[in-house]
Amino acid sequence: MSPLPASQTKHLNSLSHTLPSPNQNISVDLKQISSSSSTDGSTSTTSTGTTGTTLWLSSQILSLYLCSLSLTGSSSSSSSNTLGTSSGRPDPSSYDHHDIPEEDNTKTDTKTDTNSNSSGKKRVLELGGGIGYTSLSIYSTLNYHEIITTDIEPVLSSVLVPNIQNGLRVLRGSGIGTGTGTGTGTGTGIGIHGEDVKIKELDWNEISILYDLQNRNQQSQSQSQSKSHLSKLESSSNSTSNSNSVVQLTSGSSAVQNQEDHVNNIEIDIDKLNLKYNWLSQGFDMIIMSDTFYSSSLILPLWQTLLYISNISSNQSQSQNQNLNPVPDSDSNPKTNKSPNPELTTKTKTKIKTKTPIIYIGIERRDPRLIEEALDIGKKLGFDLKKINKSRLSKEVLNQYKDWTSDDWLGVEIWKGRLKI
Repeated sequence: MSPLPASQTKHLNSLSHTLPSPNQNISVDLKQISSSSSTDGSTSTTSTGTTGTTLWLSSQILSLYLCSLSLTGSSSSSSSNTLGTSSGRPDPSSYDHHDIPEEDNTKTDTKTDTNSNSSGKKRVLELGGGIGYTSLSIYSTLNYHEIITTDIEPVLSSVLVPNIQNGLRVLRGSGIGTGTGTGTGTGTGIGIHGEDVKIKELDWNEISILYDLQNRNQQSQSQSQSKSHLSKLESSSNSTSNSNSVVQLTSGSSAVQNQEDHVNNIEIDIDKLNLKYNWLSQGFDMIIMSDTFYSSSLILPLWQTLLYISNISSNQSQSQNQNLNPVPDSDSNPKTNKSPNPELTTKTKTKIKTKTPIIYIGIERRDPRLIEEALDIGKKLGFDLKKINKSRLSKEVLNQYKDWTSDDWLGVEIWKGRLKI
């Protein structure tokens, strides 16, 4: 029997939900806090004040889609894919990236293509983890080395932590994984497949402040360089009326300016924020999120959070790839390219290929104008976004949620993309 569409479960304090294929015979019990329930499950007229304490349709469809990617692709593609799962299947962080346009298709003898952290583990970050269903789904299916699912209080302690802990116990009881960890936001993981699922607090507003201050520092340096360049131009030119010689730097949009004004008007311990989010420094291969476009005031902070993490991941990838570059022997002969130590030379050419993490976004168009605003801002900020074909999603729904009609998930879309570099 198919699970109920999320829209029909909002009133429930708990629900039992099956995992996507190939674990469709496994159900996890998920705690919810509806708008008419308190944190202890009793009836109340108050809620947590956030949308993250119940299951959403976009999370159900995103989970189906991402898990289906692990079951597609030929054996040849999976065998040649260095970022494939431990089961030999391709994973979304590598299998699907060819659909995103590349800026450089230069042919090389050897390619290095990875965003994994220094330990070689693939990393997935979920923003707005809510009740934890998406992270449980993709981890059970895709065998990722590490997933970090995030949210803020009260969602974190009231539903996300208990649901992840309970879900992993269910998975272990079903023979998936042998981990025994019990950690949460402290950094100690809950392990299955011998690896970790971690739960962290992540506030988009705080990350957007870190990004904004970083961006302003970069703009200040750029402005200083531009002024120096202009001074040189003016001193070497007889004309002072050429408008083309004026360099004007802008924030980019009124939304960015509003965010800058917000930063100027509040006191922030930046060092404390940097320490709190130091765990982001290792970068990520993939970022996932469901139903995160629900408030106009949070659209820009969310995209700035994605910018911040994408830039960090890109820098991490570049650092890794540089370490893989062959280092020429200082004693080699430049004419013959021969070295007394052949181990320090190579005939292959390695191309450093830096990538930002691929991003998957589950959307439900309850407010079409808000969704369009959110997508438009993302594109203007440099994200290459594409919508997954509706027929592709319909196939998965028909295969696994046979009792559903098209109306049961009307308005749900999956988008994918990454920051263009």
